[in-house]
Amino acid sequence: MPPTRPRPSELQHLRPSNGAGTVAVAVTIGATALGIALATDPFDALTSGPFGAFGARVLAWAAGQLILGFALVQWFVVQHECGHDTLFASKRANALIGTIAGGFAAIPFASWRRVHRRHHRWTGWQDLDPTTETLVPRERRAF
Repeated sequence: MPPTRPRPSELQHLRPSNGAGTVAVAVTIGATALGIALATDPFDALTSGPFGAFGARVLAWAAGQLILGFALVQWFVVQHECGHDTLFASKRANALIGTIAGGFAAIPFASWRRVHRRHHRWTGWQDLDPTTETLVPRERRAF
């Protein structure tokens, strides 16, 4: 028996949502702020404890680095979803937040979006996919 196609009502949770997009961006902003705060100036409450003031600052800095690393990867995830217009229901919101996310991810949104769309169009064609075309074997000069 062939599988049946899902009804549109069963796929409603997959549609872009301004509410879900806002929550995702808010969590990413919060993680970024927490990571920066811990990595740059640990709170006074963390300066005492079993490791002493210096040890607590080092632990806070290390925790901040880990959180900030997670947040920067999350900014790329936000950019990726905005590039597919799947984070927010509005194309304008996706473009705005994608541009901001691109700043945190250090990847310009407009150019990334263009390359990424070509990547999806040509996936599997190593010489046409812009993300793999440099891997195609070709003649090399002696130099």
